[in-house]
Amino acid sequence: VEYAHTLVSRLRQHGFRAEPDVRSEKVNLKIRDAETAKIPYMLVLGDREVEANTVSIRKRKQGPAGTMDIDSFMQMLTEEVTNPSSSPEPVRT
Repeated sequence: VEYAHTLVSRLRQHGFRAEPDVRSEKVNLKIRDAETAKIPYMLVLGDREVEANTVSIRKRKQGPAGTMDIDSFMQMLTEEVTNPSSSPEPVRT
């Protein structure tokens, strides 16, 4: 939960809208809720992501989009916002 709040804070500092979903629900329900709410990106965080200081990315209607560090993710978002016609896809790992 602390890692989620830290990432949300960093994303907000860079001008992105972000909200942590720290409910004690199953991950699949949280993903379904985010899809229904039309949230474009979901960052799924677990023990592996916390240990490696990374985020697991899910893109709406496309499913898992790989894992990357938060700085690379923010750079990808910035490029997507400034040049939406050439939206880069995350590197799958």
